Amino acid sequence: MSPGDLLIPLLLVSAIAIARLASALRGIPWVQSRSWWFALATVVGGALVAFLFAPDTTGVVAFALVAVLLIAPTQMMSAAQDALRRGAERRGIALARVASTLHPSAALRERARLHRLITDLRAGREPAPEIQHFSEQSPEMAALLPALIAHLQGDTRAVLGHLGDPQTRHQLLASGLGLAYLRAIATTTDSGEAIAAAFHAFGSADPNLQQPEQLALVSVFLPALVGDVATTRYHAELLRAYLGPAEPVIACALAIARAGDREAALRTLDEAALRHRGDRIASQHIKAYRRVVEECVDRPPSPSQALTEILDILRRRAPHLAEIAALEGRGADRLPLTWSIGGVLIAVHVLVSVTGDPLDPIHLYEWGALATSLFSAAEGWRLVTSTLLHAGLLHLIFNLVGLRFFGRFVEPLFGRARMAVIYIAAGVLAALAVAIIAGHGTPQILVGASGAILGLGGATLAASLRRPTLRKSSRGKAQIRGLILIFALQLAFDALAAAVSSTAHVAGFLLGFLFGLLLTPPAPSMAPPRAQPPTPATTAFSPRQAPT
Repeated sequence: MSPGDLLIPLLLVSAIAIARLASALRGIPWVQSRSWWFALATVVGGALVAFLFAPDTTGVVAFALVAVLLIAPTQMMSAAQDALRRGAERRGIALARVASTLHPSAALRERARLHRLITDLRAGREPAPEIQHFSEQSPEMAALLPALIAHLQGDTRAVLGHLGDPQTRHQLLASGLGLAYLRAIATTTDSGEAIAAAFHAFGSADPNLQQPEQLALVSVFLPALVGDVATTRYHAELLRAYLGPAEPVIACALAIARAGDREAALRTLDEAALRHRGDRIASQHIKAYRRVVEECVDRPPSPSQALTEILDILRRRAPHLAEIAALEGRGADRLPLTWSIGGVLIAVHVLVSVTGDPLDPIHLYEWGALATSLFSAAEGWRLVTSTLLHAGLLHLIFNLVGLRFFGRFVEPLFGRARMAVIYIAAGVLAALAVAIIAGHGTPQILVGASGAILGLGGATLAASLRRPTLRKSSRGKAQIRGLILIFALQLAFDALAAAVSSTAHVAGFLLGFLFGLLLTPPAPSMAPPRAQPPTPATTAFSPRQAPT
């Protein structure tokens, strides 16, 4: 697969990426977007230079510049935000640092710096120079940081003081302090109507409430804030994948305190502090909530129809959140099998490259490529080895991108064992389909993991069809859109690049879809808790102790 073979497909992909980014930048002020416009100009200029001096490499140059200057920084910064939101602080900071290096703009450097500051604050550290630096950036940051620090320290009175002004409150809620405001109100009042009003202010101003992990936190902590111990325990167990190490026990302790047994709640938190003393962020979290429990109102709030309706909605939505927890929870970005497969493909390509020309069919055949005209049952092992080889670096890069895209959906949802079955079966059987169909035609040398990777794409579609909740989730929608785009681009590659086997791609996708239908795991189910007799530690705000 030479650069000339991929000229038109690569230019097509690059043009799509440039057009999408240019469209997004049109609505952003010049001061904030100028570095991205310079990056776009660099891509276009580099492609023109390549066209003038080495026309066959134009597509490769354009795509490489798009990948390094545009796609990689935006994807890494998005992944960094996801990691920080899910509690993977070190990974988030590392990704943000790499993104700001690839795209050295002041905006990305500041975002990476802000990620580090927030992580320090969550761990109980308050770096004064960093706080001063960001407080001087804008009035919004100057108001946000003191309120955030007060929240992380468990000082609910201070949080209410910072959010006292309605206009400032709306700005801070829109900046992500909705849950802090809700906690501050709910722990300092026994009015159900006031708590319901705080929740509605939170929901109308804070865009984070639309994120599954934020909604899961609210589903766990709002019942706790009104003293509903049974529902808190149920949601904490059901939605554990969204929670930090200490958050389930913190929520239960808060519910027990609000139900009337402050001493039992404090003992629970002290025991949790001992268990998590090696985790600085979890320890700080427990310390903050110990202060909240010591100062909170120790009785359930007064009856409120509006609050009852909110709690009912959260009870009904909790099972749906649990169903997509594998994709949206804290462990969703841990992909050991996906990265292991990618590592093997890279290692094999390095070995092939240092021992010869990875574009030479004879050299590839010596390493295990499948020759359709020579294939026989005695060479069945080539059905496996051919999926480990790639015809050049570009071929490998494309497959690694597809592997990462589909792997981040299939591995957390199906699990490593089922994903391995789908990947191996789709790759081997797709190679066999090519050997059978092309065996009597023009001889072909077959290499590449494309069939196996598109098999993961077929499994993605199958899971989305079998479980509608996945299809309707934000991750599911993004995955389907990406699948359509990748499949359309693959068809374009197949039509424009003569060396590409469309048979392997279609066969791999269909086989992955079939295995996906068979192996899609059922939605998680968990029976709601049984009603408990009212005691000081289990009395709930709602007359129903268990969701219905």
